[in-house]
Amino acid sequence: MSDIQGKKNQIEFKQVALKNIKAWENELNRKLMTLNDDTKKIKQQRDKILEGKTGEDSILSLFYLTSVQQNMVNFNQLNYQLNELTSKENKMSSEVEQLKQDMNDINTEIDRLNIEKSYIEHIKLISKPEASTSPIKPKKELNIALAGVVGFMLAVFIAFFAEYIKKSKEKSTTQHQQ
Repeated sequence: MSDIQGKKNQIEFKQVALKNIKAWENELNRKLMTLNDDTKKIKQQRDKILEGKTGEDSILSLFYLTSVQQNMVNFNQLNYQLNELTSKENKMSSEVEQLKQDMNDINTEIDRLNIEKSYIEHIKLISKPEASTSPIKPKKELNIALAGVVGFMLAVFIAFFAEYIKKSKEKSTTQHQQ
């Protein structure tokens, strides 16, 4: 249960972090839109000045060009930050899903253990277990007797088999001679 509570706490923490990331993404998107609009306005003003083509306006057009370049740099930086936040958001979302899966696994394990516990609770002890007063020893006499009987049977089998092979050889040599 403490594992489940820990997972819940982690999920809550990550969900708060995800909420903050979403808010920051919205702010970056707003800044990007504002920057894009400002860049368009600067370009329009520059185009109006370039249509007039007076020598004094070259400094002003240089100023507009510099402003456009700075806006493009800022736009790229904000885009990079937005991509980083999206990456973090995806990573945290997958971590939250993994934590939820872990919680489900823990709940399944708890259910399984509760079922096993119910089986164990119904077991009744008929008598108290007691330790043996004498240690259990191998029965040497029985083992020796069994080894003797098995050895004798094996010897008889080998004798019959050897006799059979001897007779079959004699039989095959007599058939070849005829």
